[in-house]
Parts: sequence; structure tokens; C-alpha cells
Amino acid sequence: MGKRHAKLEGDVIVASVPSLGRKGATRLEKYDQRYFKCIIIDEAHHAAAESYRRIINHFGAADPDSHIFVWGCSATVRRHDGLRLSGVFDYVAYYQDFMPMIEQGWLCKMKVTTIETKIDISDVKLNQFLDFKEADLSRRINTTERNDIVVRSHLKFAEGRCSTLVFAVDITHTMELCNTFRRYGVNARFITSETHQVERQETLQMFRDRAYPVLVNCGILTEGTDIPNIDCVLLARPTKSTTLFQQMLGRGMRLHPGKDNCLMLDFVDNFKRAGEQGLMSIPTLLGLDPKDLMEDADVLEANKKAEQRKSVLKVNEDEELDEEPDTTRKIARLTVTEYDNPYDIIDDCSGSPQLMKISQLSWLSVGGGVYVLQLKDGTVRVEQEEDGIYRAKHRKTSKFQDTSDSADKRTKPAFRKIQHPPVYLHLSGDDLPSAIRAVDTWVKTTYSHTGIQHLSRYAKFRKEPATEPQIRLLKKHLIGDTFDPSRLTKGQAMNILGRLFEGAGKKWRVEEEKKKKEEKRWSQERKWKEQMKEIMVGPIRKMEDV
Repeated sequence: MGKRHAKLEGDVIVASVPSLGRKGATRLEKYDQRYFKCIIIDEAHHAAAESYRRIINHFGAADPDSHIFVWGCSATVRRHDGLRLSGVFDYVAYYQDFMPMIEQGWLCKMKVTTIETKIDISDVKLNQFLDFKEADLSRRINTTERNDIVVRSHLKFAEGRCSTLVFAVDITHTMELCNTFRRYGVNARFITSETHQVERQETLQMFRDRAYPVLVNCGILTEGTDIPNIDCVLLARPTKSTTLFQQMLGRGMRLHPGKDNCLMLDFVDNFKRAGEQGLMSIPTLLGLDPKDLMEDADVLEANKKAEQRKSVLKVNEDEELDEEPDTTRKIARLTVTEYDNPYDIIDDCSGSPQLMKISQLSWLSVGGGVYVLQLKDGTVRVEQEEDGIYRAKHRKTSKFQDTSDSADKRTKPAFRKIQHPPVYLHLSGDDLPSAIRAVDTWVKTTYSHTGIQHLSRYAKFRKEPATEPQIRLLKKHLIGDTFDPSRLTKGQAMNILGRLFEGAGKKWRVEEEKKKKEEKRWSQERKWKEQMKEIMVGPIRKMEDV
């Protein structure tokens, strides 16, 4: 808020979080918590951020015995970084998905048309939130060809629409798209973070008044925007983020007199990368095949078809389970083997394709629904507890020099490691992806950039040959003579050792012992059957015939 300051005698103080809560800010100091009784947070999904928590902690609202009531509201149910809001709020008082809100008339109806661009963005790099890096994405999609597709699609499908909001990637893409609209004779304007505050307000007010039909923006109007007359949204900015995608959709769903529905033009680029979630699109959001193209489709009808398809698939799966129980057991057994066998080399990274889709860090599945990330100073374990919530525990490992009498002073200094008791992190998730991403965010804020690179499943050192200490450890714990650890990479050896020391080794040995006992029993049975074949069967012969 710059030089603007609130008067302390007001009954209600409206504050900008960046001004009030940024690190080193002195504005908070003049507010005495004793004189406040309530904190209201709009866009409450941000409340887990450090700046918000700094404000909450200043007023003592995080204390369970605090007299201050904290209330928040948001149209965004998930954060980009996966952090949970349980440290700020005790519970969700009310939640409603956008589909029922459309059906009940709280939001306007939605029409959808998807347009394939044929632009390949498979090699665009990702940021820390596993979405596209804006600079790389802009260089790939900000082309004359694609911009022409966006504008021509608008001219074709959005005829009669009065207020179109366009989402671009960055400032350069915003300006290029705006200029492309103008070349086609469309009166378009744009706003970016560089637009002066006065000019921005004037541009937005003219758009509300329908003085011009098309407004292009990047990262400005994704949340907290009240322009209910928007009747067309162009999703020209590809994203892998469900949160960002829903925020863009939401800009056009407010009710307005004379507005029957909002048209969403969804531009779908090519993105294929092994082990990763694909692009967000309206078909994928509804659970439909991303290849299903839609033209002027009613989103409620499309959603009903998606639900019907899911019901049919569920019935078919149930029928298959009833008809082929033996096959089902085999599939289940294979799954258990894949996750629990520490010697089973599935890939060079996580040992689980599911984890590869969720995180770029080198997570391991060690069996029993336990997932582990090996850190330089310990481990983080994520597992689902009895209440169904996935929680994270951090077990720190300390390394110190052994100065005891038993230490050999003639050689190199001896070091010992001690494992501290596991401590719960203030992270949780109602599903595995949320919990994993929350831990990833914690790791990125706790460790250095170099340390994070070391944890990446794509780290170069993981492809180098396994070290001698790794090979010695593996040979010590090997069962059988068919396994050759010298052919492994560092990453593969780390995965196997990680599984061994995080519990999978014990489970696997138990299974191996069971298999040996079973094999011994079958071997004895085969031997007995062979002996039975040698016994003559027939009438008893007389002694004189013998």
C-alpha cells in the first residue's frame, strides 16, 4: 500500500498482506492483539504462506487458546505447492464444487469448445510447482501461427460475445496476442504487471462498461477479479496445474443480467512426456478422454456423460472381478512384488510410476503404503494413517566423530551416525499427491538449491556406476547368487539400499523364507509322488509264484 496507512481508531482495518506481512515490515508492530477479536482472510488458500502466518502469529491467533477468531473464504480448494491449511484453520465449514453451483444457479452455465493447435510443448521445462516455466513456455507458443489460431477461433466461435477475457503466458505473449487481435480488426486491450495503476483501473472499468470486446492479460486476473459481464474466456495459456486452470475458468462464471452462459475456448497443445501428468483441459477436468474434442458443448451435459462412463467402467470392472478372481489375485500379487521387493529394479528413479507423475524428486515406495524421500541428513516418510489422512514424518540423522576408546586412532577418524526419533512435519494431505507435493515444497524451502538438485530423480550422478561402498553393502545383504550389483547405477543402488533400510528388506526376507518353505514342501511332495510310482499296483501274488 506504499505510503497509505490505516487509522488505528477504525473498527475494521483492511490490510494488504504484502505490506503488512512481508519480512522486515514494521507496520504490524503498531497493532496490539488485545484490541482485535477477528481476522478475516480472503483468498484463504494463501494462508499457509509465510507472510500470512507472520500476521497470524503476531496476533497470537495460532495459539489454540487464543481469543481471536480466524475465518477465511476461497474459491480455490488447493494450493499450487500442496501445503495444507490445517495449521491456520481447524476445519472446512462449507464447501461446494462448481458443477453443483452451476446446476443450482449460483454460477452461470458454461459452453465449451476445444481447439487443437498442433504445437508440441513436450520439452518445455517445469518449475518448482511442476507447471511450465513461463519463459520457456512463451518461447514455444508465442508464435504467429498459434496466435493466429487463437484469434481466428475467437472470430469463428465467439460471434456475438460482448466481453472476452484472454489468458496469456507472459508480458511478451500478452502484447503479441493483443496486436494479433488488432491486426484482425478487433478492438483489444491488455494489462500486465507493468501497466500503471491508474491506466489499469481505467482499462478494467472500460471493459466492465463493454467499451471494447477483448482484454488480454497474464497473471493479473486469475483471482480476486469481479467482472461479471465476461461471457467468453480464451484459455490460451497451457498449464499442468488444476488450481490455475480452475481459476481461469472461474473468471467467466459469475452471473450477470442478459448473460445466459459463458463460452470457454480451450486451446489444447501437444504434450507427451513419460511418467508425467498431461495438460489440464476441460475434458481432463471432467474425467473425459483428453482427445475428445468438444464444440459448443454444455458442460453439465458433458459432466453427466463422464459420470455415466465412469459408472459403466465401474460395473465392467466389478464383473471382471467376479468372473476372473484368479487373474485379479495375480495382478494384486504382482503389484505387491513390485513395491515390496527391494531388489526389483523397475526404473532408475522412484520404483513407482505413480510417484514419477507426482514429483520430480527421488521418492521411493518401500511397501505397505509407505513412501520415503532420502535426504542428506535423514529421511521423510509419508504414509496413510487410520483416519485416512497422509502425514509426513522427518527422521534426522546426525554424524559425529567417534572419540571412544574403541575407535581406531591409527587410521582415519571414525565417524558414527545416530538416528533421532521421527518428528511429524506440519504437512498432510487427503490423498498421496497432495502429501508428496507438500513435502516437496517443504524440502525446497528448507534445503539449498544444490541440495535440491541432489534429490532430483534426474540428477546426473544417479546414472554413474554404483560405488564400491554401495556394492559392498548390497553383497552383504544379497539373497542368492544371481544378483550382480556391479552392473547397477548409483541411483539404482540407492533405491535398493533405501528399500532395504526402510523396511522392505525385512518384509522381502520374510516372503523369501515363506517361498523357501513352500518350495521345500513341494519338493518333498514331488519326491513322494515319484516314490509312489514305483509301487506295483494289482492282484496280490501267491507265495509260490514269488
